Amino acid sequence: NPLPGTRQSVYGVPVVNRVNDFWNTTLGSGIKIAGTTGWVAEVIWQDRDSRVIDFCSSTGTGTEDNFAGTGSERFYFKPRPGAWGNVLIGVRLKTGGDGYLWSWHLWITGYNPDEAPSSWQENVFAYTIPGGGQVHHYTGGSWNTTAYTNKFIMDRNLGAASADRSATLAATRGLYYQFGRKDPFPATHNSFSTVTLYNIAGQNGKTGNVAIPITENQSSFEGAVKNPTTFYAPPGSGDWLLNNDYYTALWNNPSTWNTISAAGKSFFDPCPPGWKLPINGTWNMFAIGNVNNPSNYNSGGNDAGWEFYMDNVLKNAWAYYPASAMGTDRVAGYCWSSTPINTTHCHHLSFFAATMFTQGMSVRGSGFPVRCVQEE
Repeated sequence: NPLPGTRQSVYGVPVVNRVNDFWNTTLGSGIKIAGTTGWVAEVIWQDRDSRVIDFCSSTGTGTEDNFAGTGSERFYFKPRPGAWGNVLIGVRLKTGGDGYLWSWHLWITGYNPDEAPSSWQENVFAYTIPGGGQVHHYTGGSWNTTAYTNKFIMDRNLGAASADRSATLAATRGLYYQFGRKDPFPATHNSFSTVTLYNIAGQNGKTGNVAIPITENQSSFEGAVKNPTTFYAPPGSGDWLLNNDYYTALWNNPSTWNTISAAGKSFFDPCPPGWKLPINGTWNMFAIGNVNNPSNYNSGGNDAGWEFYMDNVLKNAWAYYPASAMGTDRVAGYCWSSTPINTTHCHHLSFFAATMFTQGMSVRGSGFPVRCVQEE
C-alpha cells in the first residue's frame, strides 16, 4: 500500500501477511512462504530518474539494490533524503517461481492527509493540513449519508505530486488503474509504449526505458498479481479479469476475504491504510454549471481539467480534477469509484470540455486515476 507523507524513515514490511493471505485462498495455488523459503524484494519500477529508496537493515544501515530474506522476515527500506515519487516493490521467490508473489506501491510524498481534522465544519469544504495541501469535504450524494460523516477526500489523485493546476498534468494526474487491480501504471499521455521507467528489476539499479506490456488476453487474479506491470486489454470484452465471479463486489472484493458492503474495503483497494476508494455518488454535486471559471478547461493543454465547486450554493472552495486517463489524457478526465454496475462496466466520474457525468460508466479494463476517501 502507499505510504503517504513520510520521508527518511525506515519501514519494515511483513511479507507473509500479504503473500500467504492471497496464495492460500481458493483463488491462489497454495504457494506459501514458510520458515525456510528464500525470497527477494526488489524495485520493479519507479517514476523518477534519480533513486528514490534504498533497501537496508532494520536499523537503517546499508544502501542496497534489493533485500534477500527468508520465511517470515520483513524487508526494510528507507526513502532517500528529499526524494519523492512512486515506487513499485515486488517480492519473488529466490529460486524458481514464475512471477511476483505480491507487490507494494510506495507513494513517497510530503503530502500527509492523515493529518486531517477529526471532524468537518458546516459550510467549510477545504481544510489545509500541516506540511502542505488540503483535504476536502464535499456536499450532496454520498456526503449526506452516515458512510461519509466527518470524512474527507484527498485533494489530489493517488500518486500525484501536486493538487495545483498550475503544476501541469505531469504532476497532477497521478497513476492509472484498471478496475479491481491493486497495482498502478505510470501515467502517460497516450500510450505505455513510450513511458519511461527507472530502476527496472534486473538492471542492477541502472536507469532505463521500458514499454509497459499490453496484452489482448484476459488474466486471472493470480496472473495479475504475478505480472503487476502487464496491462490486460482483451478486444471485445469489458473485463480484464477472466471468469470474474466477483463482478458485483466493490473493486473486485472477493467474499472470502472481506465483507461485501457499501462500507467495505477490498483486499485489492490501492488506497493507503485508513483510506479507500470512493463509492458511487461521491461527485453528485459536480456539474458543468458548478465549476470555477468554466471557460478555462484548456482542452489539449498541460493544465486541462475542471475546478469543481464542492458545494453548489456558497461556491467558495473547489477541487481540481485533471483531464487524465489512459488514451484521453488532456482531453477528457476520469476517476474510478469502487462501485460496479454489471459484468463489464463500473461507475466513475467523467468529464469533458463541454459535458460531464457524475455517475458515468466504463469497462473494467480502462486505465483511470483514483482519489481516496477516509474509511469509516
